[in-house]
Amino acid sequence: GYTLFQDIYGQHGLIMRLDSPRSIYLQGKRTVQYFVLLLIAFGLFFGSVNLLLLEKTILSRLANLSRQVFNIGKNNTPLLRVQLNGHDELSQLAQSINSMLGSLEQTQNELMESDAATRALLDGMPDSLLRLDRQGVILDFKTSRHRIVATPSKLFSGNSIIDAYPAPLAEKMSTALAQAFASQSTQLFEQELELNNQMIHQEIRITPINEMEAIVILRDFTERKRLEQSLQFFNLRDPLTGLFNRSYWEEKITSLSQ
Repeated sequence: GYTLFQDIYGQHGLIMRLDSPRSIYLQGKRTVQYFVLLLIAFGLFFGSVNLLLLEKTILSRLANLSRQVFNIGKNNTPLLRVQLNGHDELSQLAQSINSMLGSLEQTQNELMESDAATRALLDGMPDSLLRLDRQGVILDFKTSRHRIVATPSKLFSGNSIIDAYPAPLAEKMSTALAQAFASQSTQLFEQELELNNQMIHQEIRITPINEMEAIVILRDFTERKRLEQSLQFFNLRDPLTGLFNRSYWEEKITSLSQ
């Protein structure tokens, strides 16, 4: 503490300072400091222990589960399963992932079987198939193994039907394709072309799959057409002489009378 002393004239002439040790205050202050340091040390210790326990019980298992799921997705093998021991939420998550993988495996097998059946069906079809977009660009195609007409030299995925087929046929196909998308219904027309002094008959059927793609089926019915013409010939002519028979003249008289 401090105090003032006056001289004989009543003026401040002396300041006296008195120092008294405050041992209790200092001891309390040191105690508080020790307590804070001890509290920090205990906090660091328990925090480290909690982190180790968290790493061992949760983080490492979660990392292991994530690594297994990543490997399964990378290898694209849903027949594999994740392995995680325990009876907590992580093990339940692993069981759910395994259940999902089982469903994916079953779906994949069904898709593979369906794809194999579809390919076998398409390979067995005698028709040529095209998959087109709205602009007539060829997305995919399959040619008939028993085709009479040679495959166009420019029939490739990415080319347009205008580039792949002769102009008259390409124009008809483009018109029918636009009508198919506009009406969302199948468009059908027939095409005739002469090849090696023989008339080839084709039926072109265009069916929209969705708003952006359509399937084109090119069917050769030349043999059927020839059979129909042969039946019509022998129905109206004598098979021995080749002259018109009675049926022809009856139809002729009927048509003239009308």
